[in-house]
Amino acid sequence: MIEEYRETIGHGRGYPTGLGHEEKIDVIACLLDEGEKTYVNEEHTAWISANQCRVGEMVTLAEESTMEHTIVKKAKEGDLAFGYLLGKVQVRSSGHTLVTVAVLGDVFRLKLKRPTPADIL
Repeated sequence: MIEEYRETIGHGRGYPTGLGHEEKIDVIACLLDEGEKTYVNEEHTAWISANQCRVGEMVTLAEESTMEHTIVKKAKEGDLAFGYLLGKVQVRSSGHTLVTVAVLGDVFRLKLKRPTPADIL
């Protein structure tokens, strides 16, 4: 399974979309498909909703994200990924897992390359 990150939205350093603050909120809202205005913080930390995401995997916003808490989840095929998981630590008091996310300069649409019949033979 090969992940390709060729399709990007926006450019620039420091912002997941490479866009201005207001434009970024609009693009991130599209990630959630709900029209909700959700902000991705610049501190590169987030709450993760499940432990299924491993270090090094690409992440996207979870639908449970709010203005106060950025919640990420493992990006699947077709998701818009904005970074990858650098590390995580379990927080006993809250039951959440605090993660460090390396935010990329672009937002990538995750594509999984499927083998062609010629590759299999």
